[in-house]
Amino acid sequence: MLRTLCCVILLIVQRDTESTRVIGGWRTVLLGEDVDLSCRLIETDEELEQITWQKSTLEGTQNHNFMLINPKGVNKFISPNGLTGRVQFIGNPSENLGSIRITAVRLLDEGTFTCIFSVFPSGAYNTEIPLTVLDPPQSVNITLSEASKATVFLCVADSNPHPNYTWSRVVQPWPGSSVRAEGDKLHLLSLSSELNGLYVCQASNPYGRATGSLNVHISSETSAACWVLLVVILCLTVAAAALIWYQCKYGQFPW
Repeated sequence: MLRTLCCVILLIVQRDTESTRVIGGWRTVLLGEDVDLSCRLIETDEELEQITWQKSTLEGTQNHNFMLINPKGVNKFISPNGLTGRVQFIGNPSENLGSIRITAVRLLDEGTFTCIFSVFPSGAYNTEIPLTVLDPPQSVNITLSEASKATVFLCVADSNPHPNYTWSRVVQPWPGSSVRAEGDKLHLLSLSSELNGLYVCQASNPYGRATGSLNVHISSETSAACWVLLVVILCLTVAAAALIWYQCKYGQFPW
């Protein structure tokens, strides 16, 4: 009878311990705004010893403590943590609520935050709270690609999530097959004056958009010079091929 009673007590204790957990949730915030990271320990009457907050973010990928809260709600900040002056405890230890608020969120704050409740006698319970920082495109830069032999312009904008790019030509119609828009790239397939005009690149994501412009001007002299250069290169290529053929056939050059 005593053995059966002990087993029942152990089963009840084990069941209560297994149901004890910390609840939280995924959080998303716009760059520069404030965000509340909420966590609560449920299904326990054990004595709270400490609440610990950890983070692993773009600023520092190694998980580390940045805030400790004792049962009386007294906070201890651990530096350096990247959150100096921007984090505050908004929970209530008596209600097993360990929530914090981060103000003026930065892109470097994106990552995973961990809320840990230490209770006696069973130990520590935790939950991970992923934080995503959304950033609309702020500015657009258009540069000449150095990685391409052709004339290719790159449209660059920083945002989260990554933006979609749309190219257009102001006032004038799109110059047919002479120009190809391909995502963030604008390919000028021929250098002629018909390409002249103002081109606009718009970078957008669900949270905003920004534009940049490119003024293309190719003079007729430049276009003619390009054709002359092309003809000269072609003539030199033909002459070189003829000399190689003559040398291979007669074993010597014609001079």
